[in-house]
Amino acid sequence: MNKQRIVAGLASVAMASTLVACSGGSSSNAKTLTVSVNQSLTGQFTPQYASSAYDQYVANLCYESMLKYNADNELVPELAKDLPEVSADGLTLTYKLEKGHKFSDGTEVTSKDVKFTFATLADPSYAGPNGGGLENLVGYKEYNSGAAKELTGIETPDDYTVVFHLVSPQIDAITKFGGMGITSADHYSKYKQGKVKVVEKNQEESCGSGAYQIKSYDKASGASFVRNEEFKREKGQYQVDQIIIKKTDVTTEVSELKKGTVDLIPDVIETNKVSEASQDKNMAFNYYSRSAVGFVAMNANNGATADKAVRQALMYATDRQGFCDSYFGWDKKASDEVKKVKGGYVPAAYWSPASVNCGAVVRNEETIDGLNTYAFDMDKANQVLDEAGWVRGADGIREKDGQKLEIKFLCSEGNSVLETLIPMVKKTWSDLGVDLKQTTVDFSTLLSNIQDESHDSEWNMCFLATSFTDNQDAGANDSYTNNPNNMAVNNYSRINDQALVDQLTKARADSDEKQSKADYVEAMKMAADDAGYMPVYSGMQFNLYNKKVDLTGTGTLRNWSQSMDTITVK
Repeated sequence: MNKQRIVAGLASVAMASTLVACSGGSSSNAKTLTVSVNQSLTGQFTPQYASSAYDQYVANLCYESMLKYNADNELVPELAKDLPEVSADGLTLTYKLEKGHKFSDGTEVTSKDVKFTFATLADPSYAGPNGGGLENLVGYKEYNSGAAKELTGIETPDDYTVVFHLVSPQIDAITKFGGMGITSADHYSKYKQGKVKVVEKNQEESCGSGAYQIKSYDKASGASFVRNEEFKREKGQYQVDQIIIKKTDVTTEVSELKKGTVDLIPDVIETNKVSEASQDKNMAFNYYSRSAVGFVAMNANNGATADKAVRQALMYATDRQGFCDSYFGWDKKASDEVKKVKGGYVPAAYWSPASVNCGAVVRNEETIDGLNTYAFDMDKANQVLDEAGWVRGADGIREKDGQKLEIKFLCSEGNSVLETLIPMVKKTWSDLGVDLKQTTVDFSTLLSNIQDESHDSEWNMCFLATSFTDNQDAGANDSYTNNPNNMAVNNYSRINDQALVDQLTKARADSDEKQSKADYVEAMKMAADDAGYMPVYSGMQFNLYNKKVDLTGTGTLRNWSQSMDTITVK
């Protein structure tokens, strides 16, 4: 299970069809759920490569993992019969698979498929975002380097038993291995070590064991799904027959909900949209704590932001509380009920707000001595730059050793957060002596560029939101990794702090939860000092939907695409 999913906001057109994969049928009486997204799907639909939250919707619909989260943020079995058996020393995890789960091509899900999935993630040629945390598997280094032809740390003694062997204890091992979507070894039978492109290049052809499969996909308009006829649903579950993920315009999606051209707008944070929906008799909403953080990544591998003093000064010079007060304020349209909900807050750190250990710190419910939260302070920002030798020139722009304090901010189109944030920082950063330059691109281009180090010279900053997919702290291990195989796709700050990596590794390897928390707290303080990520907001997220939809079962770690077993449409 990857710890993070990337979120943003964009534009739309009408639905088009490109037939792919093994598709099922439909009928005029089919129950259909149409879901609005204001961002393009990129076509990275396999569990190995799904990176954006939007592509992950597809993976959730089409693939199953051994374990999943329920609405109460508890791990429950999916492909597995139960939670794994863990040895006393924490070095061996044994999962027992439930018989009868089938991929959409009719083949049964077995232990061979589980091992295949993790072998592709450990492959020497794998460069996707979801391989973090596997380094602790016995035999990983040998397989990843090509020195061994088999991933020996995963044993399959029979078709329904999978045994993971670890080098050292790993505090998130159950979720790491249990939460990964499983792909079919037979479907990708051409895979050989060093040839993971076989999986990467055919991602629009879903062949998973989930309740749905892709019927059509078009990057400009979205995707449609029909039932996986090989999926055996329990009585009363998975009552929706067809799903459409429709790309809509961020400015008109509420209008589409009112007109009935979409049924659901998921994961909404914009209070103006919630306000409008809250007063409409035909619309409903629910809400829960967000597992996501909106942040500015500061590129430590390029230009002025390579200097930690610059990153720290920009943190001090950003009025994030002022942003939250403005962006999450309720307008006059809001119902009395919704006005009682606090929309957003400034996270104390770039960390998972859903963490059972450190989430309370992120949510400002607990404090940590020595954690720098960078409260807005222009005097402090100026002091930090002065002491670091950044001197104002005649034009008011600071420079050091002949280098201007220029910040190239890479923005995504149609992003309402940036519409509020950028005018605020333009003023304060200009007062600080910063030359801010903006480039705006579509979200897919932004994500592609920041996940490719060859584009590092093109940007110093970008804005994204990360959705953490479990209740552990190990997402930080991915966010600050310096492993060259996946640094670009996970560590957007490009911070390369070996002491921090060692501290995070130590925290992950603690078998005692209390000690792991203490070690992660130290890592949190170290990461804050590095100032690679500026946490801007988190808070509540809302689902807005037509009253013909019953959105039962959603929660902090279980979005709509993970709740189709309980969602119904009249």
